[in-house]
Amino acid sequence: MIPPSTVASNWEIDATGIVERVMDGDTFHAVPLGRVRLADIDTPEVGEPGAQEATDCLTSLVYRRLVYLDVDDLHGRTFTDASSPWSTSAITRRTCST
Repeated sequence: MIPPSTVASNWEIDATGIVERVMDGDTFHAVPLGRVRLADIDTPEVGEPGAQEATDCLTSLVYRRLVYLDVDDLHGRTFTDASSPWSTSAITRRTCST
């Protein structure tokens, strides 16, 4: 396992988990955390143009990988910045944009 300090030195790490399912381009389910919504990333909803491409992109970055999360609660909804040994939210925004 890569130490969090190596991966996310500029992040406050509140939780870690393994991604077991990607729901769409900005939401995934991680064990043991549950549903995770990425902060500052807005992708098309399922059924909208571009939704499958966004989901595929996020899947390629985080599926079955360890993620480090900086968790914020806004109006009763949990949003996170996510980092993994392979990607961060900033990279996700660049990589998955069209």
